[in-house]
Amino acid sequence: MINVNDQIYTGPMTISQTVEQFEFRILVHEYYAVLVVQDTRYLNYGSNRFHLWAINGYKEAIRHMTTKKWYTSKTIWANLLMAAGIVVNATVGEDILSPEVQGAIVVIVNMVLRLVTGSALTK
Repeated sequence: MINVNDQIYTGPMTISQTVEQFEFRILVHEYYAVLVVQDTRYLNYGSNRFHLWAINGYKEAIRHMTTKKWYTSKTIWANLLMAAGIVVNATVGEDILSPEVQGAIVVIVNMVLRLVTGSALTK
C-alpha cells in the first residue's frame, strides 16, 4: 500500500488505511468548502453544501468502520461470564475461589482485553 497522499493504491486496503484515506478526503473537502465560500472563482469545485455533505458522509463511514455493536464486545461477554461465575460462587455456599482471587481474575482479564481491543461501542 502506497502512502495515501500519493494517490496510488495497490491491493486491498485495511480498515485503518481506509480511514486514513477518508480523513485525507475530509481535509480536501474542508479546503474546497472554504474556497467556495471565500472566492466565487472556485464555484466550479462544487457548492459549499456538497462539500459539507461529503465531509459528514466520510465521518459517518469512519464511525461505522471503527465502532461495533455492544454484543460483539469481548470485554462485555467476558465480564458477564465473570459476573455469572461470582454469582455461582456466592450461591454454592462454599467459596470455590476467594473474593480476592475473583477480583484479581477480573482485573487481569480486563487488562488483557484492554490490550487486544481498540474499537469503541455504538449505542
